[in-house]
Amino acid sequence: MIEQAKSVTEHFATLPVRPTHLIRDRDGKFVPEFHAILEDQGIDIKPTAPRQPNQNAYAVRFVLSIKTECLDHLCVFGEAHLQHLLAEYEEYANHERPHQGLGNNLVSGETAQLVETASASKVVCSERLGGFLKHYHHQTA
Repeated sequence: MIEQAKSVTEHFATLPVRPTHLIRDRDGKFVPEFHAILEDQGIDIKPTAPRQPNQNAYAVRFVLSIKTECLDHLCVFGEAHLQHLLAEYEEYANHERPHQGLGNNLVSGETAQLVETASASKVVCSERLGGFLKHYHHQTA
């Protein structure tokens, strides 16, 4: 884990915006040296509460969505390719995919446009990543 911390801090140096917090579980593999390396980089480490597995539920669900909707269907050829796939999925999830927990609205806060009559519009499909991610919307005439 010490090597992982060193590696990730080198990667952080290349990012335009560096992370400021790390939320982690209480696994014993996170040794004090791991914390020291990240804290030297200005990262605040927050362990989850003991015996509270649902504290990480949102992160686990997000990772599951990326895996099942995107990464399970594709072969990843290196870090740059993975970054591209994740960026496309992020754009899709935040600006095109409606979420039931948000009243079928978008994460970005935009609301779906309601069409008064079906005859006044045409349904258009936009695709991402070669058709793995699809979004259907009405295009007015």
